[in-house]
Amino acid sequence: MPATEFALTFSEALSIFLLDRRVNNYSPKTLLHYKTLLTPFFNWSKEQGLERIDQVTLKHVRLYLFKCSESDFSETTVNTIARALRAFFNFCVSEEWLEKSPMHGMKMPKLPKKLPTVMSKEQVKKLLDSAESERDKVIMMFFLDCGLRLSELCNLNYQDIDLKVGKVLIRSGKGNKDRVVFVGAKTIKRLIKYFAVRGVPKPSEPLFLSDKTNERISESGVGQMLRRYERKLGFKCNPHLLRRTFATESLRAGMDILTLQKFMGHEDITVLKHYLLLLNDDLESAHRGFGLIDNL
Repeated sequence: MPATEFALTFSEALSIFLLDRRVNNYSPKTLLHYKTLLTPFFNWSKEQGLERIDQVTLKHVRLYLFKCSESDFSETTVNTIARALRAFFNFCVSEEWLEKSPMHGMKMPKLPKKLPTVMSKEQVKKLLDSAESERDKVIMMFFLDCGLRLSELCNLNYQDIDLKVGKVLIRSGKGNKDRVVFVGAKTIKRLIKYFAVRGVPKPSEPLFLSDKTNERISESGVGQMLRRYERKLGFKCNPHLLRRTFATESLRAGMDILTLQKFMGHEDITVLKHYLLLLNDDLESAHRGFGLIDNL
């Protein structure tokens, strides 16, 4: 049946799109992300007199993205909106609701080449030295030693850790995919010290507990804990910043970008390319200090 025989409304198409993502094990956060990004576009389209997905043209998409950029949305946000729209319209094509995506051949809005913010080694040392408990310190070390996402750290159980080799199994990470990462001997030793304080968990019990409830620590609990250290030390040390610091220092230490991609749980290396900009700065500094001609 030709794609043009379908006349789905925006709400109908979005419902099926989100259902497909749910069936394919996309996380609730990702589903909400898509809904939050796509719904304003559909509402705007209706204001333009459009009711169905087959009425959207490339001109409409460009006008909407221009409107977003004029509304003080950051370049990164506009790019994120464009990628969500592209995913939605590509899905419509795959379902044969559209013969061709209205975004076919369109270049994505450029992302700013901003250097990712990371912690210095001095800040990392100050943070670890300031830890007020074995639990706090080992949580910091996990973020910095293997680059876990906040949700991944909170979901860890005792059975997910191989204390002999430092292997950590991340169950149902982003995209509902399992992966394996590793932590070093110092982190394992600190984890054992933590167990000496709280007791060794049973295999299916949480790796990290809340001090208040003695149950699995929550994402908000970890966030509150790190914000306490931010106030104490006077610099940022949130979970994502710790993860970015792991990525940057791993590259500086010689880890190749494909291995880092596996550690971080990214589908491709696109996001990680931003960290290479920091390495370029390292090269510039190294040349200033060691360049042959300038130092003759």
